[in-house]
Amino acid sequence: MKNKTYIHRSLLEGFSAACINLKIIAGSEIDVTILQKNTSEWYPMDEWIKFQDVIINKYIDYQPIMNRVGMEMMMGWYHHGPGKTLINKGVDFITHQTSSLGYHSVIKGDPAKIGTFDLIELDTKGKKAIVHSTTPFNRDIEKGVLLGGMKAPDDLVYIDINNDDNINIFNIQYY
Repeated sequence: MKNKTYIHRSLLEGFSAACINLKIIAGSEIDVTILQKNTSEWYPMDEWIKFQDVIINKYIDYQPIMNRVGMEMMMGWYHHGPGKTLINKGVDFITHQTSSLGYHSVIKGDPAKIGTFDLIELDTKGKKAIVHSTTPFNRDIEKGVLLGGMKAPDDLVYIDINNDDNINIFNIQYY
């Protein structure tokens, strides 16, 4: 277990459910039976990377798909998981996800390999935030995770997440 990176089962299940809900055709390349074979709560991060790469390699325009997968995962986390007990407002999701309560609750391993998901700025008066990611996750999924998590409590009218200038920096505007 030393120097390995692990992902919580709930993220793999969320990814799988999002693909099914969105009717994403991934064929036999995504072996969802791994979730049935192993009862552990923690899986090697390689399993997630395989799931992620199947979508990236199968679809030419995969970015919107990955975005929706991230959103669906967080909607499921909020409406069918612990989300409602952990956050009350959309902006709460940013602080929760970027803390050890969020990202580090579903990823564990060598800090150099798991990276970070850090809140750089939160301006509640200006309704904006900046998040910096060094995680091994696809940034389009992360964008969807932020959008889905912020949308889930249904208290925000507008959410824009942009990382065009720097793929690892998410500029968030909301109201």
